[in-house]
Amino acid sequence: MNAIEPKYYSYGSLKVGRGDFDLPPVLIGTIFYQHESIVDRKNNEIFNEQKAKKRI
Repeated sequence: MNAIEPKYYSYGSLKVGRGDFDLPPVLIGTIFYQHESIVDRKNNEIFNEQKAKKRI
């Protein structure tokens, strides 16, 4: 049986990875989904800050 070699990645002071489950999985969420109204897709410079603050 081949063992999976652990791979770890550092994001600032946070260390995430896979292996023997010694590091927990991480879920990174976003408010920037496709067809969302907080960003004007035709002009990426237009961002609705009020709508974004409501979602956070």
